[in-house]
Amino acid sequence: MDQLDQGSIPFRYVYHPLKLKEEAHKENEDGAASSAGGPFLCAACGDPVLGSSYTCDRCKPKNENSEFIFHDKCAELPVILNHPIHGKHPLILLAMNYYHCYVCGKPRTNFLAYRCRECDFHVDIPCASNLSNVKYAEHFSHKHILIFREEQEKENAVFCAGCREPVVGPSYSCRRPTCSYTLHKSCVELPLEMKHRVHTEHLLMLSRDTKREFLCDACNQDCSRRFTYSCFQCDFNLDLKCANSDQNALKKHDTHDHALMFKEDQEEEYIGPLVVCDGCQDPVHGPHYTCINTYRRRKCGFNLHKSCAERPLEIHHPMHRQHPLSLLNVIQDIRVRCICNACNQLCRFRYSCSICDFNLDLKCASNWQNIIGSDSHKHQFTVLPRKEVDLNCDVCGEYWSGSVYYMCSICQLLVHKECASLPRHITIPGHQHRLKLTWFVEDIYPNKDQFCKVCSTNIDKCGAIYYCHECCGYVAHTACAMVDYFREKENSDTSYDVVIDEAEKIEHFSHKHPLVQISHHRQVVKDDDRIITCEGCIRPITTTTTFFYGCTETCHFFLHKVC
Repeated sequence: MDQLDQGSIPFRYVYHPLKLKEEAHKENEDGAASSAGGPFLCAACGDPVLGSSYTCDRCKPKNENSEFIFHDKCAELPVILNHPIHGKHPLILLAMNYYHCYVCGKPRTNFLAYRCRECDFHVDIPCASNLSNVKYAEHFSHKHILIFREEQEKENAVFCAGCREPVVGPSYSCRRPTCSYTLHKSCVELPLEMKHRVHTEHLLMLSRDTKREFLCDACNQDCSRRFTYSCFQCDFNLDLKCANSDQNALKKHDTHDHALMFKEDQEEEYIGPLVVCDGCQDPVHGPHYTCINTYRRRKCGFNLHKSCAERPLEIHHPMHRQHPLSLLNVIQDIRVRCICNACNQLCRFRYSCSICDFNLDLKCASNWQNIIGSDSHKHQFTVLPRKEVDLNCDVCGEYWSGSVYYMCSICQLLVHKECASLPRHITIPGHQHRLKLTWFVEDIYPNKDQFCKVCSTNIDKCGAIYYCHECCGYVAHTACAMVDYFREKENSDTSYDVVIDEAEKIEHFSHKHPLVQISHHRQVVKDDDRIITCEGCIRPITTTTTFFYGCTETCHFFLHKVC
C-alpha cells in the first residue's frame, strides 16, 4: 500500500487510501451537492455530500460523472457493529450491490451496509447510525424483528395480525420486503399472561395459533389466526375483546363460584340443548349472564337471566314475616331436595329461612302479588302462608299439605297457587270453541250431573270447570283441560296431517258399547231437521256428513269420524 499523504486515511473496504478534501461542495437550486461533475452522493449512505469529505482519486464509481466520495463520518464507520436489534450475531460492514434495509424497509443499490451473513439481516448506514433512536420489538408471534412507526401509510390497507383490525396510528411491523407482519402498538404491549375472573383455575397465556380453527368460549366467534388468551390444559380460549371486556360485563354472583359474563342474547345460530336459567328454570332468551369457565375441557354451563342475576340477596316477604329470606342455590346433588312452600315444586334457586325451613322459588317469591289479583276471579285472594293448613283445594280437589294457600273470603274458596292463576279462557284440541272457566259448577249446571269430556269421569258439583258457553254439554275438569291446553301450545308450531282408517266397527274408550260406521244421517233418523250431536266435540252431525259412528244399542251415542 502506498505511503499515506497528510490528510488521508485508510478505508477498510477500499484498496486505496482516502484523501481528505476541505473544499465544500455547493448546493444547486434543488438543494443537491454540486460541482463541476454534478451532484455527488456518499458511497456509504447515499446522502448528498456537503462540506469536507474523503475521496479516492484512483477509483471511479459506476457513474463516470461522479467521484468515489464519503462523508467524513461515514469514512470512519466501524467494521463490526454489535447491537441488541440483532443480538444473535455481529453485523459486518460490507459493500452491497442491492439490498433492503430491514429497519426502514427501503431498497438500496451500490451502497455500504451492515449485514449478518448467517441471518441475511441488513441495515443501511443512515439507520445504523441512528439505531439508538429506533424503537423495535421482538415478539413471540413473529420470528423477525418488528420496527416501530408512528403512522401507517394511507395508501396501504394493513390489518393487525393480533386483533385483525385495521392498523391506524402507532404500530410495529416487519420491514422485510417479503413480509408484511404488523401489530398495533397496543397489541405488542399486551401482557403475555393473564389471571382472568372467568377462569380462575389456571393462568391464561397470550398465543396466536395458525394451525387450527377454534372459537372464543365467550362469544363463540372464530378466533383462529389471531391473538387469544388460552388455557391449554382446559382448552379454554378468549379473544382479545372478551378477555379485556369492561368489568361491567363480568359479574360475580354469590350463588356461583365463577365469574359470569354478560351476553345480550342467545346466539341465533346456536344449535344444541335448550339453555335454561339456573335461577327460575325458564328458557334463556334476551340479556343474560353465563359462566364460560372450563375445567378439564368441561364447560360449567351455568346461566342466569339478567333479571334473576340482579335479584337482591335478602328480602322481607309477606308470606313469611317472621324472618328475612336469603337467596341460596341448591347444590346439584341428588341427596339435596328443596321444595317451594308456595307451589310445592322442586326448586334450585330459592329465598330461604333456615330457622323455619321455609323456601320460596324465584317465581313464587316475585309473582305472589300478581296471583293475589287474579284475572280469572272477580275477587282478590289473600295469601295464607300457615304451614298448619291441611285442606283440599276447592278447584282441583287435591290434598295440599303444609303449603301456601290463597283464599277468597267472599266466595269461601281455598285454592293453591296453580289454581288461583288459571287462565280465564283456553282453547284445546277436539273442540272448536274457546272454553271459559267457572269457579262453581252449580252456577252453570245446577240440576244435572256432568261428565268430563276428556277423562269421562263425573264432575264434582263443588269444583271449578272449563265449559263451552256456545254449545251445551261440553265440560272438562280444570286439570284435564289444562293438560290438553298445554299440549296444544306445544304443538301449535307443528303442522301435520292426521290419517284415520275408515273402520266399519270400533270400540271407543268413551263408550261402553261398540260403535259402527254410519254412512248417512237418514240411517239414524228419518227427519232431516232432527239434530244429532257428536259426544266428542258437541258439534252437530249434519245431513252433509259423509261418515260418522253410532252406538249399536239404543244409547243415541254418536261421534264424528275425526273425533
